[in-house]
Formats: sequence, C-alpha cells, structure tokens
Amino acid sequence: MIYDTVIIGAGPAGLTAAIYAGRNRLKTLVLGKDIGGQTSISGDVENYPGIEKTRGIDLAEKMRAQAQNLETVEVKAGEEYKVKSIERTNFDFAVTSENGERFEGKSVILTAGKDPKRLGVPGEKEFEGRGVNYCATCDAPLYRDKIVAIIGGGYSATEAAEMLSKYAKEIFVLSLNEKLNGEAITLEKIAAAGKIKIIPLAETTQIINDGQKVTGVAYKHTKTGESGQIAVEGVFVEIGSTPNTAPFGQTINLNQWGEVDIDRKNMTSVPGIFAAGDITSVWGKQIVIAAGQGAQAAMAVRDYLSASH
Repeated sequence: MIYDTVIIGAGPAGLTAAIYAGRNRLKTLVLGKDIGGQTSISGDVENYPGIEKTRGIDLAEKMRAQAQNLETVEVKAGEEYKVKSIERTNFDFAVTSENGERFEGKSVILTAGKDPKRLGVPGEKEFEGRGVNYCATCDAPLYRDKIVAIIGGGYSATEAAEMLSKYAKEIFVLSLNEKLNGEAITLEKIAAAGKIKIIPLAETTQIINDGQKVTGVAYKHTKTGESGQIAVEGVFVEIGSTPNTAPFGQTINLNQWGEVDIDRKNMTSVPGIFAAGDITSVWGKQIVIAAGQGAQAAMAVRDYLSASH
C-alpha cells in the first residue's frame, strides 16, 4: 500500500496531523516508538484549551483514539516502529522502521519531537510523571507551595528556576558547575527571588522516594566527594533535550541545534517532507503549539497532494 502521508511520531503534533489528514480522507499511517511523547510523562496538564485538567498520558490516549476512529488512519506504536531512515523512491518516499518494515507514502510529516536528556540515576525512571518532571513550563503550577529541586546549571535550568519561583515555596538548584549559566535578566530574577538556593559542583546520584512519591535528592560534591541529601517533593531534570532528527539529518536541512527548518507551510528543504512540533525550529515547545503545528502540516499536505499527485 502507498499511503497519502506517513507521519513519523505519535505525540500531539503527529496525532493531530493524523486527525486532520483522516478527516480529509487521506490514507494515513502514524509510526511512533510510543504514544504521546513527552506529553505522556508530563504529569497533569492544566493549560490545554477546553480541558481544565487531565493527565498527559490521558490526553495523548484521547488523541490516539480520535485519530484511529477515522477509517483512513492507521497507528503503529512501539519500539519496533521507531523510524531509522527515509528514502526517495521515484515520486514517493519509503520509510523504514527499526524492525525492517518498509512503508511507502506520497508525503511524510516528521513529528518525532525531542527527548529530554536523562540523568540515568536510581529512582528517576520509576517516578517519571510522579514527582520527576522534565518541563517546568508544563508542570510548575503543580508544585505551588512545595519544595522542589532542579537538576542542571544551564539555560534550561535557570529558566525553570525562574518559572518555579512563581509557585514553589523553596527551590534547590543542583549544578555541576560553580556558577549558573543563563540570560542575565533570568539570573537577576533568580537572585532576587529569595527562595532559590544554588548547590554548586553537585552531581545528582539518586532520586529518593518512599515507594509512593519522591521525597528527596542525593548528590555528591564533584571535587571533595562529600555526599549530601535534600528533602524535596518534586524534581525537575533540566539538562537539555535532543531533537529526534538523527535518521533524517542526511535528507533534510537542520539548524544549528539539530532542529528541522520549515517554511510557513511546514515544508522542509525537501518537497513532500513536512514537519511539525518540537522537532522543528518553531519557537515554543508546548502541547498546544505542537498540536496546532500538526494541524497546519496536515492541511499543507492536502494542498501538496492536490497539486502534485
């Protein structure tokens, strides 16, 4: 089968693109290593229009169900459906997944998003979305009047600290460096907040929990080797993120941060390949922005197919 469009990524951008493509009766295939992407690990979502509060994983599941209820949409999710390559074949594209399956499409929409960098310490994976967070913009309001830790010392961490200072009672920033690195204005706000304590040269070694919830962070001093612990109710890992563009970098143009460059109609440097959401150079990495981008990409695909096929 040759699909009208193959969507790579099953987060909000990809699933919204599938909904719009399906409603236009386009034969659509969604491939993704998981459903929801970062949305599924973002805990409670309170800023998606029309939904006052929901769990990220529940929102993603509703999007998947809405897409799959359309008769022309097919969704394949799992590690085996992570895409490893895209090739041009005559006038169409061949997409190959990790398990070796090959899917053909008249167009492709890249919505593979970004993955936050992990610490890789005990307690982190087990409590993702249950006290361990990777998006301060998304989840800061959930920690009103609570004590939290931020792991990181760069721009992501300082922006998270400034955001959390509006909500949290007390904030600890554990940084591998002696000083934080960020925009001057952000650093000034952090200094003036009066509730943010910097722990420099601190390497996080464990997310402490009681089996039900996060209760603290363990760390060691990188120079002295001295160990320490702090009691917290939540942890934000802010050590950067990586666009999932490795399989596509030889095919399309990327910017200096490894994000996909797109034009105003979401097309990449290769006609027929579109992109949407966090994987792109579009400013603002939010669920609602990704969903809007996905809708726009699907509409652009419809126009592209009408003109070229």
